[in-house]
Amino acid sequence: MNKIQLNALVIFFFLNSTTVVLGSLNIRWEIETSYSSLKHIDNQLFIINLDSTNFLNMVNGVTTWTESGICLSISSDLIILLDGKTLLCKNIKDQSLVWKHDNISFNLFRYYDTNLYYSTTENDGRYNKSTLHSINPEQLSLNWSNGFSHGNMMPYATCKNYLLSPTCYYSNDYCNLLTKCIDIHNGETLWSYPGHPINCANDISLIRLFERNSDTEYIAAINSNTGSKAWEFKADIFITGTQKFIYLSDYNETTSTYILYCLNATNGTVLWQYQTPGFINTKPILHKNNLYMGSNENKIYCFNAKTGEIKWTFNINGFPVAASDDCLFIDDNGKLSCMIIHPVTVQHPFNTYAITSDDPSSIMVSL
Repeated sequence: MNKIQLNALVIFFFLNSTTVVLGSLNIRWEIETSYSSLKHIDNQLFIINLDSTNFLNMVNGVTTWTESGICLSISSDLIILLDGKTLLCKNIKDQSLVWKHDNISFNLFRYYDTNLYYSTTENDGRYNKSTLHSINPEQLSLNWSNGFSHGNMMPYATCKNYLLSPTCYYSNDYCNLLTKCIDIHNGETLWSYPGHPINCANDISLIRLFERNSDTEYIAAINSNTGSKAWEFKADIFITGTQKFIYLSDYNETTSTYILYCLNATNGTVLWQYQTPGFINTKPILHKNNLYMGSNENKIYCFNAKTGEIKWTFNINGFPVAASDDCLFIDDNGKLSCMIIHPVTVQHPFNTYAITSDDPSSIMVSL
């Protein structure tokens, strides 16, 4: 497949039983902002910072309302925040208060599926001793506690049945990193495995493995039910994943390039890979069957997430941070832009077409 970059306001071309796929990115709005994470639900974009959450209208980028505090969870109906020592829940649609608790003293939160998880730490004179707790946040009633003799624990990753926590066990005063898997319903420890937790899923949990005195890193897939290793893969960075696919990236020292991998989540088989000369400078965004990736060569890629086929590329400053059905959110050094995606597919024999674009440098024709 040959790709031609066109630079003109009006493009005329002929087709002879050939499918031509065009795309353009036009700015819907842009704002100056800082954030730690983004999330969109329905027609609202949530800009989450360490001390506040702004609610933006995705159509025009206007802030509709702001809540102070650390955002613990956002759903289509509710937002849960920790504002100082106050834990509160609000209705997203009308901003009404659902419940509130004052004088909260615990930290290291994680909220999942109506329950709140946090840790407490004590020192026995030599080592820290941590305990994980699960509570019903509305009633502040305790569901379970799980203690560990040494090391710091925290609720790192959660899924339907499991919670993964990093901790360590000491050997000659050396902290050996360990991942602990806990039954999310009753707090029972199910298994432990060396390494740091990355992501939790009902079938496969991912752990980062380190070779001592070496820069080599591996991503290991652990059977969530049994704690046995299903497969491992040499890679620097876990990107994202689903129940069927795992996306990783790794630096190839031989070719001085970065490689994006798509793996079968069950057995670790490489389904497809793509090599880019530029550093993959952000976590790619997975939305439905599209995987959006930025690189430091000032280029954004859109892949078919299942096959690895490149749907389009654009030369643009910044990198993708979120996506919806028709909009790609781009961060360029603190300037957040909502870029409208306009894919067009035509297939007719021996016809002439004229296409205009406000941004001709973004048009890519695949023949």
